[in-house]
Amino acid sequence: MFDFDININALHRIIRAFVVESASVADFLAKFEKKNSKAALDILAKYYSERSDLDFIQQVYRNNAPNLLKHYHTSAKSNAKQGDFGWLRHADNYRYIRLLYTQDRIAIVPGDMLKDKSMRSIGKAAKALGVPIRVYYPSNAEEFWDYSTNNSNYKHNILSLPFDEASITFRSVHEYPWHPAGRRGFKGFWHYVVHGAYNYQKKLLLPHYDFMDYFKMHRVVSKDRSDFSTIEIPAAIPKGILEQD
Repeated sequence: MFDFDININALHRIIRAFVVESASVADFLAKFEKKNSKAALDILAKYYSERSDLDFIQQVYRNNAPNLLKHYHTSAKSNAKQGDFGWLRHADNYRYIRLLYTQDRIAIVPGDMLKDKSMRSIGKAAKALGVPIRVYYPSNAEEFWDYSTNNSNYKHNILSLPFDEASITFRSVHEYPWHPAGRRGFKGFWHYVVHGAYNYQKKLLLPHYDFMDYFKMHRVVSKDRSDFSTIEIPAAIPKGILEQD
């Protein structure tokens, strides 16, 4: 997990420490309750005492604990529409995330997607492990810059990632102009796009793919949803990961 925002990086570290120290979802939620704030701060000191930003991590906790408690309580509640989705909503999901943390398989990386260090270090580490990156999720960050020149750091960052035949990029874009008219589905702020990662890399080698909206011409719009489309879904994607009409 990487992010440019130092507050988000601090939150990732808070979550990591609390999850490792919490055997259940209820234990995790309790770390954000006011009565447990001292114990929570002690946990952060236990995990990050050797970091120069310990005070900042603890301050992020103090500033945000009430809102985070409210948010995580909502995320943990049963929801008929969400079904099995959600890492806090089902005990098995939470146990899986906790296992990843306890096995040190979730890396927290501060970084700028437009520079030449963080993303390439992720790609280098994955190559060294012999592990392909199957899902790349940039949120909607790609909407805010162009990568038209051959010297674009972001373009080279994407090209450095070790994708394989089943890899996808999953991104969000603002609903306009991506939402098609006359389709049902969630008409909210975001449109979601699943893009075959090999196709993405191939297109970035061409000089005229300057902005994210240029990829819009290649999409296949969902037959019945306004908020979802795909671009060159890889044939090698394992069954069950994604179903396309």
